Amino acid sequence: LRLALRDLGAGIPEGMRRRLFRSFSRPAEEAAGGTPGVGLGLALCRGLARHLQGDLRLEASDGPGSCFVLELPITEPMA
Repeated sequence: LRLALRDLGAGIPEGMRRRLFRSFSRPAEEAAGGTPGVGLGLALCRGLARHLQGDLRLEASDGPGSCFVLELPITEPMA
């Protein structure tokens, strides 16, 4: 199963992309701006996806915004 979610926001700066999925990796300017959160959401989501033998990643985008892709294996239901 492959689910892609694209937005048309400002995008993610090049320097932030490598650490995007690390715990507590919010940029200082964002944390100081009063935006709620501590930088755990994407790390937890990727961890869960990998626990399920899948992955969550940021896909390259040609235009504005960002595209996240969640891939999970489709398995037979347990009897």
